[in-house]
Amino acid sequence: MSTKNNTKRTKEQLIEELTRLRKRITESEKLTTEQKMIEEKLKASEVRYRSHIEVTGQLGWVTNAQGKVEEDIASWRVYTGQSYEEIKGDGWAKALHPDDVENTTQIWQEAIKTKSPYEVEYRVRRKDGEYRWFFTKGVPVFKEDGTILEWIGTCIDITEHRKIEKSLMDAKEKWHSLVKNAPSIIMIVNLDGVIQFINHTVPGLTVEDVIGKTVYDYIPKIHHNIVKESLQEVARTGKNSSYELEGIGPHGTKAWYSTKVGPIKDQGRIVALMQITSDITERREAEKKIKVALGEKEMLLKEIHHRIKNNLQVITSLLNLQSRYIKNKEDKDMFKHAQNRIKTMALVHEKLYGSQDFMYIDFKEYIHSLSNHLFSSYVSSSKIDLRITVENVLLDIDTAIPCSLIINELVTNSIKYAFPNSKKGRISIALNMRKKEYVLIVADNGKGLPENFDYRKTESLGLQLVCALTEQLHGKITLGKNKGTEFTITFRKK
Repeated sequence: MSTKNNTKRTKEQLIEELTRLRKRITESEKLTTEQKMIEEKLKASEVRYRSHIEVTGQLGWVTNAQGKVEEDIASWRVYTGQSYEEIKGDGWAKALHPDDVENTTQIWQEAIKTKSPYEVEYRVRRKDGEYRWFFTKGVPVFKEDGTILEWIGTCIDITEHRKIEKSLMDAKEKWHSLVKNAPSIIMIVNLDGVIQFINHTVPGLTVEDVIGKTVYDYIPKIHHNIVKESLQEVARTGKNSSYELEGIGPHGTKAWYSTKVGPIKDQGRIVALMQITSDITERREAEKKIKVALGEKEMLLKEIHHRIKNNLQVITSLLNLQSRYIKNKEDKDMFKHAQNRIKTMALVHEKLYGSQDFMYIDFKEYIHSLSNHLFSSYVSSSKIDLRITVENVLLDIDTAIPCSLIINELVTNSIKYAFPNSKKGRISIALNMRKKEYVLIVADNGKGLPENFDYRKTESLGLQLVCALTEQLHGKITLGKNKGTEFTITFRKK
């Protein structure tokens, strides 16, 4: 009987223990589930704080009345990488830059002592090791009895703002240094010409003397309209303007000043004008001296061209006198050719003598003069029609002389040989630009040259000169034999 009762109890005990065990397992599973939910919530919270920090750049915090951290500050923990244990109390300050700890602590303690809101800037070490600037503002929360319950506040990342601020300060310092040390007088005036800023003044005046006065107070009355028109033009159009005036220098002597005026805009609207005035007296004096020197050189060049022309004319006259004693026709022709060549060169110097700059001659006018001279030298040319097609071309002396001698030789050959027995005919001269090359064409509709004629191997002195002079111009010759003779000479512009 007793044995059966013991067995029955044992079963009942086992059932109770199993029931209790199941209950514990259920409670354990429930705790595990709750713990997982808490962990998930913590992770979600950290993600939210991290996102909040990234979007707003702000960290929120709460401390007790003595400024000690008691509750977990998730945003600070996420940002700095510190644990809750490391943040507690004053541990959060270990994330500050060592140079900022003392100042921050003093301001914080003073705020606690006076129960007053406070603001401070300090650097916080981010969990990646980079220090970032934060603006922190804290305010006390009071109980009904007037004592502090807690402190709440925010930290705002102002690193980029500090960088911009520093860049602006650096730029401002550079601008002030540049303006202060500039040799020119730099002024900012309003649209009526009232001086609002000036970097420095002339001897005898201080900056304070000038501010509030108008620009017209410091220039002769005779120039007021010039200055007024310049200021009004810039204010109206927004475009820069400039003017030069004669005035009185620092030492009471006459001086020249150049002023440039530009607009100062605010949101697209012109609100003021900037004037930069420079003393250009030395430059004007130098320009005057250069002008005098150029005038002297021009007179010298003019005299040189005049003398060369006269000397060449003397040589031509001597050849002409000498030719009167020559009976042989071939020798006489040689003298005439020589005279024409000299006359051709003399004509270049004559045109340069009459030109404005003594460097270039109007070759269109020159060709007409040269052609008239050549035609008047030969009686047989009276039945020959001359056609000149020349653009307005200016040639320097180094190009004009060889080019004129080429024309002299080719036109002379056409006059002498293209139209035998005084036949009628036409000689044409053309000079124009094609791209970057000059193209000179001398042609006639006369009897033409023999089929196997090679101008490069001829014994004619005239054509030898044409070849040599073309090489001097770095040009090339093309000979056409269709319906007469056509020489085309191309050479590049220097």
